[in-house]
Amino acid sequence: MEIQITFFIQLQEDTFISYDSLPYGASGIVTIKQNDTTPFSINFDTAYKFPSGSDKTMSTGLNSISVLAYYIHSSSIVGEFIACNLLKDIQ
Repeated sequence: MEIQITFFIQLQEDTFISYDSLPYGASGIVTIKQNDTTPFSINFDTAYKFPSGSDKTMSTGLNSISVLAYYIHSSSIVGEFIACNLLKDIQ
């Protein structure tokens, strides 16, 4: 069964995104909007893996939008991780 968990975050402070109790095979989209007066940062739990260890710093422009796509993976061969891609400065 495929589970999609999609949500929206408007930053009001520096934020840490952790991994806690999401089911294997779940996927989704997280839309992240910067604050309109002060840019804030997001840090990710080490379970989040980005392509080729790519930069996971989101856009810092006021009111900018970033989109995080993710898939929660687990196998006996490679272990548990969250495959991610971060699209920055969506306009």
